[in-house]
Amino acid sequence: MPRITYYQHSVRSRKPGRVDTVPWASLAEYLESLSTDVRSKGASGYWVAAACEGPHADAGCAPTDVVALDWDDPGPPCWEDDALRNRWFVAHTTDSHTPEVPRWRVWLQLDREYSAAELRRIRLPAAWAGAKLRAISQPAFVPTMGDDTWWVVEDSPLNSAWTPDLAPATAEAPPAPPGPRAGRQTPSQTSIN
Repeated sequence: MPRITYYQHSVRSRKPGRVDTVPWASLAEYLESLSTDVRSKGASGYWVAAACEGPHADAGCAPTDVVALDWDDPGPPCWEDDALRNRWFVAHTTDSHTPEVPRWRVWLQLDREYSAAELRRIRLPAAWAGAKLRAISQPAFVPTMGDDTWWVVEDSPLNSAWTPDLAPATAEAPPAPPGPRAGRQTPSQTSIN
């Protein structure tokens, strides 16, 4: 079984976060051990599913073999969906979850390591309408709702990792030269001569 490397930090701490590694088989147990019953979003910290220099910094992230999905609309994932069935995943409700407005976070094991650029090209299966792929460096808050947090774990040895469909890579266009500025412009002496 693969190991998951991630960045963990507390929103209430000025100290830098830490990079840690957890075996995939222990991921659900580990996440549950971090969850609390303080019922205050962010109180238990957050984690990012890659070794990163910090949150919101894709360029500073190592490739990862786990991805997080926000599954908010139209409701909880269909655990028997063809695209999700027989895949390794850990899912839990978020602190914003209510029966009327379900909010789920689904952690999927990938078939290999993917860079931040590759993850941005992932096309989700049509059956996963309502799911949104989180950026590699996007923080995910540890649940703080105690026994009100629902967990779904699929870790059977008969399952496999998910092989995502990637959109074709596109070449990035070179930056455009700066255009003229608005307003009155006075030429410099060197440009007149």
